[in-house]
Amino acid sequence: ASDPGNALAKAEEGVSTQDAGSPENDPLLPNKQNKTPDAAKWRYLGPAIGVGVLGLLIVLAVTFLKGGSQPPPQTPEVQSSCNRHVKELLQQGGLVEQNKQMQERQGAPQGQSKPAQKWEEAVQTIAAVGHLRANLKSLKDTAEKASNQIQNWSPVPGGSTRQWVKITARAVVASQNLETDFEGWCETQHTTFNALAKLLEKKVVSHGNVMNIAVENKMLQRIMITTLESLQNMKTKLEGLQADLTKMPACALHMGVEACLKKGSNKHWAKGFTEQIAIAQDLTGRASLFVYRFSNDYANMKDVLNHLDISNSIEDAHPFQTKVLPQLRQLLNLLDNHGENVGTE
Repeated sequence: ASDPGNALAKAEEGVSTQDAGSPENDPLLPNKQNKTPDAAKWRYLGPAIGVGVLGLLIVLAVTFLKGGSQPPPQTPEVQSSCNRHVKELLQQGGLVEQNKQMQERQGAPQGQSKPAQKWEEAVQTIAAVGHLRANLKSLKDTAEKASNQIQNWSPVPGGSTRQWVKITARAVVASQNLETDFEGWCETQHTTFNALAKLLEKKVVSHGNVMNIAVENKMLQRIMITTLESLQNMKTKLEGLQADLTKMPACALHMGVEACLKKGSNKHWAKGFTEQIAIAQDLTGRASLFVYRFSNDYANMKDVLNHLDISNSIEDAHPFQTKVLPQLRQLLNLLDNHGENVGTE
């Protein structure tokens, strides 16, 4: 018979050995006898995985910063190529001048104070309108040419012909009135800017670098406001002329049909008709060009006036002496000649 004490001791020893080494009792491994909750498992595995992912992200970030994020070498060839490409894109979108003006208003060029830059912009917008004299003259000359050609052509009388003659006559009158208005505008601008230039020049010479131009600034703003008002009246007349000329294509068709029905394939009639249509086409094209340029210059002047917030206290008069005053003299010469020193386009 076995000793009960020895049996009990062996049983306790076996249980102790099994608890220490058996995988069935490992709290990290599920089994039939010990089902450990998932939270207990992730309490040990979660931090280890997190450290590993963080290390991987750090390695990738360092690698990216060392190589992948660096731009290509800024060689002169690359810079020049980029400049050309961007300028072409701006030109295609019609933003070259707008972009240039926007950059000028954001900050004055080196060596030039902002007040002087504002003055330059104002003077340049007046000069831009003054340079339209050539376009207006060519418009008026073409309208008169169309009217004279009708007299030489002697078209077949009819409703469409009468309408055509009236449109052409109105174009002549409108262009002549616009030319008169423009000459009056030039004379007014010459008078006001001449007085302004004298005041500014006297201030620059007598006060040196530091000066106060509150009076001159106020005068410039007043000139710009009255200029826009007078240009608005011309703009309204010009738009009326353009609207009238848009009726010419349809009117020409009816006029030609009327003449053809009455005269047939008459060579003399056909020759005169084609000459009249060619002149009319030239007239409408010149009117469209003039309206386009005039409207752009008007919008630019309005924009400059809206940003004409000039400081009255000037600490550096050099830009006024070297930039503003010479441009004022050029403007006065242009206005004095009513734009005649500009070649006809």
